[in-house]
Amino acid sequence: MEPLSRADLRRRVVLVQFWIYTCVNWLRTLPYVRAWAEKYQDPGLVVIGVHALEFPFEHDLENVRQAARDLRVAYPIAQDNDFAIWRGFNNHYWPALYLFDPKGNVRYHHFGEGEYVRSEIMIQRLLAEASGRRHQRRRIPGVRFGRAPRGGSRRRLGQPEVPRNLPRLRTS
Repeated sequence: MEPLSRADLRRRVVLVQFWIYTCVNWLRTLPYVRAWAEKYQDPGLVVIGVHALEFPFEHDLENVRQAARDLRVAYPIAQDNDFAIWRGFNNHYWPALYLFDPKGNVRYHHFGEGEYVRSEIMIQRLLAEASGRRHQRRRIPGVRFGRAPRGGSRRRLGQPEVPRNLPRLRTS
């Protein structure tokens, strides 16, 4: 896969998700993020995974590539071994999802599992805004909303407070 350029992100809705391939909480979010990446690619969504490691063996880029292949992660991944991107976002969580509008502003975030309906509605809303259309909610076939994926916890995670200085995605 070719690296993304600024031009690839310009005037696009961008979903950035911090993850780590050994994190069970991230694994439970993967079916949703993968489905959104596939379903909303043509309308203008760009999904970027930021792999921020926890254990020394996760520094190895080939381990990350193999895990991405095994787990069918087809969207671009940034390997953040030195936590530069992590610190730039003032992030503290795996998984963490940030949704940028076409102007590069963070318009939505979610930490942990869950909130799949709300996340997809925000994706749809931002794509509709970007295209000048009215927002209409649509479901992803095969993905059940309002419940944890199979084997997942039914416990709802609390929403941590939003960091005050969220980053802007610079595309110009």
